Amino acid sequence: METTLIILAAGKNSRANYQNKALFTYKGVSCLENTIKQGLNLFEHILLVGTEASYEDYLQIAQKYDKVDVVSILSGFGTLDALLKVVPYVKTERMLMCWGDLWFKDDYAFKCTLDAKLDSPCIVPISYIKDPYSWYIMDDDFSIKTTQWRRSTPNPLSEGYFDQSCYLMNKEIIVKQLSQYNEDCLANGIESKLDVGYEVLYENGNPAKAVVVDYGHVFHFNTQDEFSNLAKFIGDE
Repeated sequence: METTLIILAAGKNSRANYQNKALFTYKGVSCLENTIKQGLNLFEHILLVGTEASYEDYLQIAQKYDKVDVVSILSGFGTLDALLKVVPYVKTERMLMCWGDLWFKDDYAFKCTLDAKLDSPCIVPISYIKDPYSWYIMDDDFSIKTTQWRRSTPNPLSEGYFDQSCYLMNKEIIVKQLSQYNEDCLANGIESKLDVGYEVLYENGNPAKAVVVDYGHVFHFNTQDEFSNLAKFIGDE
């Protein structure tokens, strides 16, 4: 089934001293361009999503590839709100969203997510790791109830299922189920978060579901210092 890859890179990057993490480079290749390269053979269309400030930088990358376009949005209202702003540019029934500030070692996470045989409007690859930054509370069939975060949990898990930052979604169902939640968030001055959106899907009887994948294919980082560990992660040193 044809699928659009949405690379969401419109955040403030406050934990990286407001440097654009999506443009951090390794051996001359930015995170954004690396993600494009991993997705070129799997997706029919790729959207780079940024702000007006990042538009020219993203355009220089997009112009190298026929199937890549840039979308500029007004950010600052949360992940789900950003995603819904991009939906009008998505021409396929399915869309897979990932962050711009990631390094995909290969296309493994994309393939596992696209190939998952699950009946769900949102499919999320997860890996079982030590000291997860966040983790999911799920039913026995891996239907996602909610997300918990280490920073706000008195007794965080020593091991748990951590998402691999890919989210395969049915465009029509996501828009229908989560638009009202997004509007309510904006009306109340609350960030519209996808991880809270999981709770809405669950309550509406259309739960997001997780698929377990091997760890070690997606590199997460928050600062330039953490990004310097990339070579070790991908086995270059």
